[in-house]
Amino acid sequence: MASGLINPVEPQLGVPLLLAVVATGLITPPLLLLYRRQLSVWMGRKAGETPPAALPESPFRAALPASERLRRRSQAAVGARARAWFLGFAAQAAVLTGLFAAQYASAFSAPAVVVALGVFLIPAALVLLTESKASGWTRLLAVGTGLLVLGLWRGPSGELLRAKALLYVMVPMLPLLLFHLRFWRAAAAPVFLLTMMGFSGWSLALGLATGALDINGPILWLARFGGLAAGLGLGVWLLRGVAERHARGTLSERIFALDIWWLQYTLAQACVMGISLGSGAAVVALLSFAIGRWIAGRALGRLDASEALPLRLLLLRVFGNSRRSERLFEQLVQAWSPLGSIELIGGADLALQQVSPLDFLAFVTGRLRERFGQAPSEAAARLAKPSTRATDGSYPARQTFCHADVWEPTMHHLLAASDAVVMDLRQFQAQRAGCRVELEALARSGSDRPIVLVTDASTNLPLVRQLLADAGADHEKPPWHFVTASGQEATTVGRVLDAVGGL
Repeated sequence: MASGLINPVEPQLGVPLLLAVVATGLITPPLLLLYRRQLSVWMGRKAGETPPAALPESPFRAALPASERLRRRSQAAVGARARAWFLGFAAQAAVLTGLFAAQYASAFSAPAVVVALGVFLIPAALVLLTESKASGWTRLLAVGTGLLVLGLWRGPSGELLRAKALLYVMVPMLPLLLFHLRFWRAAAAPVFLLTMMGFSGWSLALGLATGALDINGPILWLARFGGLAAGLGLGVWLLRGVAERHARGTLSERIFALDIWWLQYTLAQACVMGISLGSGAAVVALLSFAIGRWIAGRALGRLDASEALPLRLLLLRVFGNSRRSERLFEQLVQAWSPLGSIELIGGADLALQQVSPLDFLAFVTGRLRERFGQAPSEAAARLAKPSTRATDGSYPARQTFCHADVWEPTMHHLLAASDAVVMDLRQFQAQRAGCRVELEALARSGSDRPIVLVTDASTNLPLVRQLLADAGADHEKPPWHFVTASGQEATTVGRVLDAVGGL
């Protein structure tokens, strides 16, 4: 371990990073569960206000392309976006490989450099597969293949590569893998931002107090907590900026999450390389993030926007099955985000899947109740304008949170401005009064927009058809489409796209 690196690397970067990762891992799941509980509470209460009248048909309704073009456009955009992120991570991998090989030049050969590059490319491969929505088994196979190649390497640098790969790649990548799991993915990014800023403030205040000011005793603890509070305040300020950009539609939640996870991985690389190879290596590791992010940004900026429609999809669903709602929402957002925005009534069933920066900020500052009063008016203003395309070529998915006496007029607002409607009727039975209201509203809308009803064996299909017939809808022909759900949500969403474009 290089002397002189302990001060600049371990306390000022490594310690806050370690504390932030551990805190994020521990705090995020209970925080999300508390968020979901608060949503349920506020959803069940009444606003006590006169709800606004429904909006007229949106002037921004778009003509739907044929199903073949719709699916082809979606797949091409998803693939291009995934490749753009891969290029950025791959560029960073190349820089880190060069740095690694230069430090161990005496023990390296050309084949060893190729193997090292393959190991450093594991995060890039994971990002590519994740953004392409490959299965978890495929991602596990990618990691396993990289480790297998490393394990089979028997060159003179084989032992060095195996020893260092765990240190330089697998250890920094573990938080990234953890934060993609169900109880972390929706809120790990903003939690990490706040904790990293807070512990950085703590560490800087401690260093200043014990170094330049030579403070000890109780005042030292006051300085620590003062630094923590200042850091958290800076984190909230940064999160507010993220929320404003997200509200304008210029920053997608996926960009924010990927940037945070990528930065966390880079900081871990800088710590490991700085402690092992020197402060210059830490600086190069940090620069590799700037280089990779610039390349990814350039690639994302070249995504084809010439066929931007954009389409606006209304997603309705039967509440009560969080896992099913999460899987459908995840796959639908992935497939539809290149085509247009998704609007839906917010619910606790998606609290572990999506938390917008604005809603998270309101939650951590104790103002979540205000979102239930503001969100419907924000939705009305938003629907009066065409959807905004983010820098990664995606359109947003937005939940509108409503009190119990406001959701119905809000649903009419969303319906009036939508180009297509998808309603997940799995587990629909006679006691689902809210879904009955939504079905009757769809039947009476008299619109030529495609309406796709997703059903399975748990759906009371005779009741659905009876409700539509009683409301005067000819549900046997377009714009009505019945789609039988598959065991794989990706297949179900593919059938939905075909139905939407089959009008």
